[in-house]
Amino acid sequence: MYFPTAEVPTSDWEKYPLFAHSFAARGRLLAGHAAAAMVGLWRLEAFPTRVETYCAPTTTKDPYELPLYSAVPASHYCDYNGSLITIPARTVVDLYRLYGHTAALIALCSLMSRVPTAYSDIAQCAKECRDLGIKKLGGIEDMIALAAPPLRLDSALEAIFYAQCTTTNDFRVTPQASFTVRGRTYRVDFRVNDTPIVVELDGKGKYGTSSEDQAFNLDREKRRSDALYSEHGLIILRFGYRDVVSGEAYRAVSARVREFRGQNS
Repeated sequence: MYFPTAEVPTSDWEKYPLFAHSFAARGRLLAGHAAAAMVGLWRLEAFPTRVETYCAPTTTKDPYELPLYSAVPASHYCDYNGSLITIPARTVVDLYRLYGHTAALIALCSLMSRVPTAYSDIAQCAKECRDLGIKKLGGIEDMIALAAPPLRLDSALEAIFYAQCTTTNDFRVTPQASFTVRGRTYRVDFRVNDTPIVVELDGKGKYGTSSEDQAFNLDREKRRSDALYSEHGLIILRFGYRDVVSGEAYRAVSARVREFRGQNS
């Protein structure tokens, strides 16, 4: 593959789809993270160490390839810009059986944010995979139910945090919770159920790129936080990208929830 120097991607997020496409060019059917990357579904890892593919058992192995051999009906894959990939519903199912709850739910939330009507397709694909005898799908219906409409998340960061929160039963969250202050409605990223704790996630560029925009938006955000605290007594916890991806945000929220419960038991 040849790309003019000016068009060569600089980040791992951009490089990985090209890396995956190089396997599709060899006649492989891309699956898992590779298929997710090709269509831009949210994922936790920028550059997974291996590319998941469906291929014949006799195919020459590559150290960067993770070969899969389960049945894939024609309805479970498609041609996407010259690459054969699993359809998004099958991609989610494969992510679940290969990597578990978190990876699958992140991709599923991404799909639902684009195509809310895809929920029934996911459930049907999971059923078809069970009927095909594909293993390691225990609990997948419960995972799918977590993304049922009207759930809608706005970013990969929110999906990652939501997936982490739903992995355990430590506490439950309500995404995109709304509060009214003096006739004005404010929305927060997450409210921790049965507590006054809300979580706000600050992704890259949230407050603008120029110093003027950042100053304006930060001041507006402070006034918003003050209003929510004074009217509803909310405890606002803020976290950035690294906090969420590392799991530190989840652990910090869990600690505050335990503290709140201890004070109110």
